[in-house]
Amino acid sequence: MYQSNKYFLLFVSLLCGVLYSNAYAQDVADINKQVAFSNEIAANITHHNSYMKHLYGQLNGYKDDSRTRITYEIARGMKQADGYLYNKAVSAGGGHAQKIKQHYDELTNMNNNLAAYIKLEDYNSDHGDQGLRLIDEMQTEVLNLSKARKELCDLVYSRRSNYSNHISGKVYRLMIDVVDHEEQILRYLDAASEPLDESLMVKSYLETAEKLLELDKDIALPYPANMFLRSFASGVKNLQRIKQRAVDENNFAAQRSTRHSQDVYKDFLNYFNNDVLAFLESFVQASEGKGLKMSLYPKYIPLLKLRENEFDVRIEPRPFTDRKMPKTEIVQQSLVLDRITYQALNSYVEALNVRTRALLHLQNNIRNFRSSLQTLQKRDEASRKTYKLRFDYDHFMVPEVDMALLRVNTPKVLPAYSSSLTIQMENIQEIMLEYERLCEELSVYSENKLFVTAGFDRPEEILNRFLKLNEIYETRKEQLYSDVRTIYSSYSLPDRSNPWIISSGALLHATEISKHKLYLIRGAFAEDSRPTISTDTLLAIRRDLVSNQSEYMKGIQRIGRYHGHCPYNPYEDMPERIKVFVDKMGYISSYLEKGDKSKYADYVYVYNDMVEKYNKFAELGRGEVESAENDKLRPVFILYQTSTFAPFAGEEGRTNTPHTAHQNAPATTPPNADKPAVKTNETNEMAETHKSHQQVIRDTVYIETVRTDTVYLHEGDKDFTSFEGYATNNLVFLLDASGSMDKPDRLPLLKQSMSYLISLMRAEDEISIIIYSGKAKLALKPTSAAESDVINQVIANLSSEGRSNVNDGIELAYKVADKNYKRGGNNRIIVATDGEIQIGKSAMNIIEKFARQDIQLTIFTFGNVESDRLRSVSEVGHGNYRHITRQNVNGQLIREAKAKRLQ
Repeated sequence: MYQSNKYFLLFVSLLCGVLYSNAYAQDVADINKQVAFSNEIAANITHHNSYMKHLYGQLNGYKDDSRTRITYEIARGMKQADGYLYNKAVSAGGGHAQKIKQHYDELTNMNNNLAAYIKLEDYNSDHGDQGLRLIDEMQTEVLNLSKARKELCDLVYSRRSNYSNHISGKVYRLMIDVVDHEEQILRYLDAASEPLDESLMVKSYLETAEKLLELDKDIALPYPANMFLRSFASGVKNLQRIKQRAVDENNFAAQRSTRHSQDVYKDFLNYFNNDVLAFLESFVQASEGKGLKMSLYPKYIPLLKLRENEFDVRIEPRPFTDRKMPKTEIVQQSLVLDRITYQALNSYVEALNVRTRALLHLQNNIRNFRSSLQTLQKRDEASRKTYKLRFDYDHFMVPEVDMALLRVNTPKVLPAYSSSLTIQMENIQEIMLEYERLCEELSVYSENKLFVTAGFDRPEEILNRFLKLNEIYETRKEQLYSDVRTIYSSYSLPDRSNPWIISSGALLHATEISKHKLYLIRGAFAEDSRPTISTDTLLAIRRDLVSNQSEYMKGIQRIGRYHGHCPYNPYEDMPERIKVFVDKMGYISSYLEKGDKSKYADYVYVYNDMVEKYNKFAELGRGEVESAENDKLRPVFILYQTSTFAPFAGEEGRTNTPHTAHQNAPATTPPNADKPAVKTNETNEMAETHKSHQQVIRDTVYIETVRTDTVYLHEGDKDFTSFEGYATNNLVFLLDASGSMDKPDRLPLLKQSMSYLISLMRAEDEISIIIYSGKAKLALKPTSAAESDVINQVIANLSSEGRSNVNDGIELAYKVADKNYKRGGNNRIIVATDGEIQIGKSAMNIIEKFARQDIQLTIFTFGNVESDRLRSVSEVGHGNYRHITRQNVNGQLIREAKAKRLQ
């Protein structure tokens, strides 16, 4: 009897478990139906908001000027809620879906009233007042809609712990925690009416970094869930980059309004909804295939961000105090270098390179301002009042997030060196902050025309201070890098015979010898001397890299020349850059005879390009790219090299402290020291370098950086951003508006750079914009660059959706370019895409035909696409092919706009 009761109770228990499991699975399915409906509403609101902001600006403009044109595209009506998804949600007991639809229906009614108001042109009678009131009411309703969606989120979040007994369930819980944490940034940005709160963003960045450590662990998940987890983590890292950019770019200019925080909000929302939550959904669906039911997470419903508040930012003149840096006592380690230690050391080099690149770009702005100031000083008092002096430093940034990471990580990973390294980095950061404060002061001086009342003494003081800061920065940078390199060398490498180690040693050897040559060249330009600088060593290194490539790179996989992750690209580029460097060394005497000392910047540029090649090779050695997944030779931990800029002391007539940073620069031995890459007389040349610099003790010359991007201009080009001497432009932008282009490093990046290009162009230059997504559409007819407000408004309203069809776009682009053809001008179509677009025979015939009629075709590719076929298409169109990144987009656009000189 007892035994039968025991089995009966066991049966009942199992039956209840099965029933509960089925009921719970049904409950999750019901929640997911409501989430699907909420996501459809979120997509509608996101798309609708861009039009609402445009209309809001037009109505406000109409109040000031009744000639303002009102063009409200959404007057056709707001997209209706999907009845099929809604019925499914309601049939599943969707109380949350009903609330969401209730608010959305109310919003749709308001939009219909607004559409009627615009169609009937009632704004003529009330100066747009009723339209603005309707938009304010719609803002309130969107807020109510967002709250209803938040209730659904809270339900999903409360269920996250119900899967803890399964490995996929534990991962899911962690993913939901991360999503909830990142959503807090969106909520903050939604409510923000003040300049960006940097401390909050940095705090969030550090907290997410800890969570990413958990996501990056080697978790034994089945395929394809493991793949979607990696993609989810990659999406979160993109959010981290947006936070970092938000803080780092929040300079004084950005703090003057909420425009910067609104741009951050747009990018963050895009990646949160379309990247992070999309891969969470894929993970959930993959887990369902293994019998595990988990809830989806509703996409964020954005509020209407209509107003841009302006702020008065006060400058605090606080020069940094240069102090003696502590000596770093370095002890030889018996340990093998591990990933965490390597990352901690490499993060210092990366931090230095970010700041050096910022200073390189700033030098061009300083040079332009100096020239403008000299022109202004020559004018009479009356004409000075109408002179438009400008100092633009919007793109100069002082990174803060990497500093926060260094402060947190260095004591954990490098406790013995924490104090010395952190103090040195803090000192460099203080230098950067003074640069920023002085830049803002020059910007205010120019904008408010203080030269009319206050004269020129203060800007002269600031320019002289820049010269001093240049010297101090370079000295401190080289000292810190020397310490980091020595610490790195104190550890043992796992396998010195690894071809990655051998090859990187040969490349590093090339950059170090090139650096010493650069010091000699700098001394020649500073002293106006005509030294004979031997090129034998560099030529021998070049020969060694080419002759022994197969030996050094043995076992390293070649992917292809046009693949961005092929390690042979940076290796094979290095000998070519050495050749360019050596060839330029032959012109030193000629440049000095002409008194053209600005040419020193060319040598700096080529040297930094070598450093970029070496660092790219080191980056690929880490094995963090998809092509390295099955590579047994990777990961390899290769320390980066530092770039430099042209910090010559002073102008003629000013005496400054001589630059001596090089004296502490490490003469690095390649990792394969037991088998040197090439035998040279480098020791004598290094001694010659130090001797040469010890003689630089008299007045020197301020050398100005001309090039600010990866662009090769004509030898005589003095100003990278000036269009003087170049042909009039007829540029037609043919833009891929498919959904995949909406990622921040694609269409949004191009839009930002197009606005920058417009600010540089002349009134006689004209641009047109065509978008292709399904059917091609002329978004902007040929418009003078002088009408920058009109052009920038069109650029701002560009969005990505749908599928791409380039052939109709090509036909329309050539019609527009041909109709607006400028005789002797730069008639050019620029295609921007992130896909391997299929160009038909008819379109190819058009390209070939107009190429013979002086209308060129250039193709820009974004993302992971680098295409030999598209390169061939651009060649048929007599144009160029460029793969675009955040680092080169401005330069490549300028290059296309300056592709033709006046004859």
